[in-house]
This record gives sequence, C-alpha cells and structure tokens, in this order.
Amino acid sequence: MIDNRFRKGLAFGIILLFIGICIIPSNAQDTEKLLPTSRGSWFYVGGSGPGNYSKIQDAINVASDGDTVFVYVGTYFENLILDKSLTLFGENKNETTIDGGLHGNVIYISTNRVTVTGFTITNGGLGHFAGIWLENAKFNKIVENIILDNHYWGICLNGSSLNSISGNYVSKNDLGVEAGGDPQKPSNGNTFKDNIFSSNEYIGIGFGWSKRNLIYRNIILNSSRGVSFWHNNFNIIYNNVFTSNNLGLELEFSKHNLILFNNFMNNQQDADFLIDNLIQNNRYLGNYWNEPLSNPYIIHGGLLALNRHFDNPFKWVQIDWYPALKPYDIQI
Repeated sequence: MIDNRFRKGLAFGIILLFIGICIIPSNAQDTEKLLPTSRGSWFYVGGSGPGNYSKIQDAINVASDGDTVFVYVGTYFENLILDKSLTLFGENKNETTIDGGLHGNVIYISTNRVTVTGFTITNGGLGHFAGIWLENAKFNKIVENIILDNHYWGICLNGSSLNSISGNYVSKNDLGVEAGGDPQKPSNGNTFKDNIFSSNEYIGIGFGWSKRNLIYRNIILNSSRGVSFWHNNFNIIYNNVFTSNNLGLELEFSKHNLILFNNFMNNQQDADFLIDNLIQNNRYLGNYWNEPLSNPYIIHGGLLALNRHFDNPFKWVQIDWYPALKPYDIQI
C-alpha cells in the first residue's frame, strides 16, 4: 500500500509535471504523428524506377520546400546538406544507410521543418562533426533512425530549438546527443522521447546553457554519464530508465529542473550535482533508486571548488522525499 505521504508526493509531482509541460512547445508529439505527410512532390533515390536519382544530394538539390525525398534500401556514401524544408524518408532504417566516410557531418540541417526518418546514419567525421548536425534550426523532426558509430556526436543541436527527437537508437558515438554547448547558442524547448541511448562513450545526452527541454521515456545505458547538464534551467527529466552507466544523472550549475518518476538501476553512481550557490531548486520526486525505499533518498553533491566525493566533510545534499517502492514499467 502507498501511504498518504507518498500519495501527496505523487500528486504534487504530477501537478509540477503538468505545469512544466505547459512550457514545452506543442511539437512534443507522439512518434507516429511525426511521420511524413508531405503534400508536395516526391523524388526517388536508388531502386530501379525510371528517373530515380543515384545520389541523395542530387534529389535534395532539385526538390523544393514541402517535397519528399524517398530513398530505397542501399548504402549511400554522402555528406548531405539540408537547407530546404523537406522530408528525407528512408525505406527501411536497418537497410538504408547514409555513410559519411569519416569526414564531415553526415547530415547537416540549416533550416526549419525538416523531417529525417528511416535511416542508419554512420561514420561522421573525426573532430567536431556529427551524424546529424542542426545549426540554428527549429521545428525539425528526427524520427525512427539508427545513429551509430559517429566519431564525435550522434546528434548535435547548435543553437537549435523546438525540435523533436523521437524513436531513435543512438549508439556507439562519442556523445549520443549534445546541445547548447555554446552559451551564445542555447538549444531550448526540444523534446527527446522514446529513444534508446546505448553505449555512447562519454555522454548519452549532454546539454549546456539551455532550458525548457523535455527528456521523456528514454532508455539511457552503458555510458560514462547517462545525462549531463551544465548551466541548464527549467528542464523536465520524466519517466526514463537510467541503467548500467558510470554516472546516471549529472547536474552542474543547473537550477529549477524536475526529475520525476525515473528508474535508476545498476549505475555505479545514480546521480550527482555541483552547485555554485546554495539555492538550486532542483526537484527529485518519485524516482526508483535501485531498491524499494520507504525513507527519503539522498543525492550527494558539492559546492564549486570542493571535492564531491562521499567522504568529503563539506558535501551538500539534494533529496527525493518520496522515492518509488518499485520500478516503473517503462515501455518504448
């Protein structure tokens, strides 16, 4: 049975969640609603149809805003530039591959309202390149792709807001996702939903200098850090699974974030934080912390320039007052 204290905690958390979600833009939609419904012209790449293009970029170059470029199964060794509001639609994400050849970004998006769905995107270049790079881009949808073995970022959002990243498998990149690393180019109001971030070497999801992002119902596993925030405010981390990471959740100099109803299981360390003043106002509520807990769960952290290890006598704490008694059934 759940006692009255826990019921009140759940109710309070749900209220906070709905208040928070009200500030998330309307493009936080179900994955199935993100699939292409283009009314423009269709251009075909690969396959055996008459007039089909052999290169994806050639089809993009002749397309216009609102069009769809459909790509048949095959491996395409290209570095694409998407500067038009179109849909790039792969026939089968397991067999339709865009290979960047270890140089440059595999897909570079510099405009709004692009959809990319149905691809394996791999071999982004050495250095600061990505499988998918969004530059000052809004209202884009990255849906149902495999983003694999890119040698820096799987996805990079640079000054890019109000985008939806849904239903992707992001694995074996140096960083799965990084957004807003430049304080002059925040990435705000993005939605990450129903993704699997697996075995990314450093960070599954990394955000800097950004706010009002929603990280909802993702599985984040086998990374050095599952989710890492620095200077991020007013974000929601809700109903995710953090498992088998060195550190599940890291909040550095980040304030007013909600961490609600997540599963933290089998991480070397579940959560940590670093603060630059004593008023952070991050709220943990109803999370599952490896085992059933009837008492509040304490998250240890530290003040700037002080050692954050558990044996540090100057440690600070944040508290999940109503931890869950059992893990949530989170299905993707």
